[in-house]
Amino acid sequence: MKIKHTLVFLTSLVLMTAVWMPSAFAQQHCNVLKHRIQNRRAQLRNVNRSIQYVDAQIRRLQARKQSLLQQRNRLQNSLNQDQQLFEQSCSVCVILRNRVNALKVELNKVLNNMEAVSNQIHQINDEVTNLNSRVFSVRSEYNRLNCSHLIAGQTPQSTIDRCRTLFSQWNRIQGRINVLAGTVRKLRRRYNRLLNRLNYIDSVLDNLYSKVQRQCSGRPVVTNVQTLMRSGSRYKGLSGMLNNITTGIRKVRRVRLKKVRQLKVRRRKRHILKVVPRR
Repeated sequence: MKIKHTLVFLTSLVLMTAVWMPSAFAQQHCNVLKHRIQNRRAQLRNVNRSIQYVDAQIRRLQARKQSLLQQRNRLQNSLNQDQQLFEQSCSVCVILRNRVNALKVELNKVLNNMEAVSNQIHQINDEVTNLNSRVFSVRSEYNRLNCSHLIAGQTPQSTIDRCRTLFSQWNRIQGRINVLAGTVRKLRRRYNRLLNRLNYIDSVLDNLYSKVQRQCSGRPVVTNVQTLMRSGSRYKGLSGMLNNITTGIRKVRRVRLKKVRQLKVRRRKRHILKVVPRR
């Protein structure tokens, strides 16, 4: 009987142990999960706080960035203005360009005066050439008519009148040549002054050209200097034309005519017979 009760007790104990042990393990597992959930929540709160801090930092940095961008724009605009002002007034290229512009103004004045002198030289050259042709034509006809040996009563009156006309023409030509000779002397002095000034400006431009090439490479001022250096070349040969004019004046002056003189016919002396008294 005792043994039976003992077996029943042990069986009950085994059954109770079998039921209690899984419940204990489940409780322990739940406790672990609960603790882990609490930790996860705590960690999540920390992460959210960190995110909020970072967001606040981002907003502050974005505001700082926006302020820095505005400051950069202001500085860039100020830099651009100062750079432009520097390039307009202080850079080596601008200084050279201003020098070239000043020379251009002076050169244009010289070239305008040179153009007026050139026109006058060409006009006088044409006139002297025409006077040369006329004076030799007058002398040829004057000599052909033998105007320096007119004989009254033998030379036709029309020839005498023509000779006088030719002599008057020659006289007017010589008078005009004298006027032109004085004009040419003044013109030569004026031309030489302008030519000296033109040569000086060309020498300055020649010196500037190498500097402009270095400091202003690729800019219009380089081409402008080249154009200015060639602008006065067409006037540098006018001295030769002045020499030709002077030679033409000398040729006209060497043409001389004897003044028209109408020679009187010599009258024959009448021989008066003297009466010799008788002795």
